[in-house]
Amino acid sequence: MIPMTMLAFGAVASGNAIAAPGNPPPPPMCGGSHGFPMLHGVDLTAEQKTSLKKIFKEGHESGKALHTQERTLHDQIANQLMTPGKIDRSQLDSLVQQQSALHAKEEAARIDTAVKIHDLLTTKQLTEAKDRQDKIKALMDQIHQIDHPEHDDQDD
Repeated sequence: MIPMTMLAFGAVASGNAIAAPGNPPPPPMCGGSHGFPMLHGVDLTAEQKTSLKKIFKEGHESGKALHTQERTLHDQIANQLMTPGKIDRSQLDSLVQQQSALHAKEEAARIDTAVKIHDLLTTKQLTEAKDRQDKIKALMDQIHQIDHPEHDDQDD
């Protein structure tokens, strides 16, 4: 039989483990760029910030409808795959084609948003953003080379 002190210790230890806070949430993205890294480090005017909010709001609203359609298609595909019996392959293929077309629409919407943002920025801002991205890419390439050095094919 387990002594009561051991049971009490186990209860306290497990209670502490449950009550311990997890990792904090990730920090918000800098500059409110909403997933557009080209905006990080770019100083925007008040007018540009207002226009940017409008662009993102429009994109968000149109994205909601696409997301709803995507979820419906995903559920229909899952139902096809989880239903006992023979799968109607032509119906499944049709759903997959619809899903692919929807993904293409989503990508086109993201590109449209990126073009609107591009057109909002000045030549100077675009140049600064490109220079920054080029530096980041060069650093990422260096990190990749350090993390994944090419292996020498020669035996030592």
